[in-house]
Amino acid sequence: MWWFNKQKAAQGIYGEPTPGQRPWWARPFAFSRVQTVMGFLATALLLYSVWYGFARINCRNFDSPGTPHVDACQTEETAKPHAPVPSPDSEKRLTSVGFQKAVLIMIWVLVPPMWFWLEYYGIWNYEDKRKRQSREELQFGQELAAKIWLAAITALGILYFGKDIKGGG
Repeated sequence: MWWFNKQKAAQGIYGEPTPGQRPWWARPFAFSRVQTVMGFLATALLLYSVWYGFARINCRNFDSPGTPHVDACQTEETAKPHAPVPSPDSEKRLTSVGFQKAVLIMIWVLVPPMWFWLEYYGIWNYEDKRKRQSREELQFGQELAAKIWLAAITALGILYFGKDIKGGG
């Protein structure tokens, strides 16, 4: 098969792949401005996630079966019950606020590890060896970011669903 026998693409001075060989999925993120913007967006999303948790701290995350359906953020005094939630089983169902919190948690659980992987295999691996940071510096930065990420996920999980884990309303 002819595509297996192609000559190896051009290599850089030290034998590393050239930036043109960067995988297609990493090319948009290879620019330092894009990485800076991604950092600002991640910080803004984290601040929004924390604000959302505090703004919706008294909202119910789950509807119990057989109870009247009320808006998740209304207090008991102002709530106007609707028809009971039809439930074929006895499991709790997420409210719209609980679903939004779950989506934010899933974003924070999945996206940072994907970024760490993309940063190493798509960006750092293809940088010019004379200009890029050392592997130890990258590893230290990723370990530090991973610890901050783990603390943020834990704090958001407790803030969003702590009262449900504890057994409260």
